[in-house]
Amino acid sequence: MPGRQASESSTDADAAISVETRLWYVDYFEEKYSAAQATLKTQLAGQTGDDALATQAWIIACELKQKGLRVVEGVLDFALTHKENVRVQVVVAGVLRSERHTKEAIAILSFAQQLAPKNTTIAKLLAACYSDDANLIGAIAELEKVGADEYPDVAIELADFLERDEKKQEAISVICRCYSRYPTDKSIRFKYARLAQELGQPAAAAYLLNDLCSDDPNRIEHWGYLGNVCLEMELNDVALASYRRAEALGAPGQTNQWITGNIGNILKNRGFPTEGAAYFERALKLEPDSQYAHERLAQALKNKAEEQRNFEKKCLEGKQWIMAEVDRIRAGRVGGSGN
Repeated sequence: MPGRQASESSTDADAAISVETRLWYVDYFEEKYSAAQATLKTQLAGQTGDDALATQAWIIACELKQKGLRVVEGVLDFALTHKENVRVQVVVAGVLRSERHTKEAIAILSFAQQLAPKNTTIAKLLAACYSDDANLIGAIAELEKVGADEYPDVAIELADFLERDEKKQEAISVICRCYSRYPTDKSIRFKYARLAQELGQPAAAAYLLNDLCSDDPNRIEHWGYLGNVCLEMELNDVALASYRRAEALGAPGQTNQWITGNIGNILKNRGFPTEGAAYFERALKLEPDSQYAHERLAQALKNKAEEQRNFEKKCLEGKQWIMAEVDRIRAGRVGGSGN
């Protein structure tokens, strides 16, 4: 399969702030700079090489924040000291972006890109910076430059930006080209399925999602979206089975509202308003402000009441028929005894 050496791949993504999830990072953005710095220093004690340099960049930012000084100059000096180190440039750019210094972050990343032209982390972070400045054209250009066909993660981000720019047909073309190289990549297949459905190709989406459910049967979103495309194609039984698989995979009380609501909708439409209403009520517990669930619940309750009235009417008809039969039999008995 086509690819690039590890030094220029998305393995540097650990340094990009878009995927940072450690506790110190939460502290930093809650302006608890002392706590963030303490955690970082503990982390630094067990690090060497590029990892240590990346952590040092954030420590510098914490120190400057605590002193009430501008972060930009301090981290730029650090980047200049290590100007040949791509990892440092990426981390510093991440710090600058977090402080909304996108112009400086773009300058740092553009320099780093000269050192590593096919580094996907640089391309994605550049795109994010341009997006922060509401420059979708710039974001798209950066991702196209690195070669989206060869990198599934880049292709997906490029498709996302194209969608935001209302270019869904171009987005699906990007994904299709990458899929032709990486037909087993799960993320590409899922994105392809989502776009295919949105562009009026539910059968293609069903094919991709069915394969995903077979290959990775424990993903709620795979079953949920398979239910959606089957519902669109009026394959209600398969849709219901798919939604219920998705529901079974969720923790109690944590199933996605739309999955619960769609189960209710299928049951309502198939003539089971009581069961449908129960699912809509559950959906509203998950998302109390859902207009979809409120409207469908009201319709289900209306259908339930109508069916109850029809049931009572049928019962009355049945009672009248039985009473007529009893009267006929009694009349026959009376007539017989007179003879």
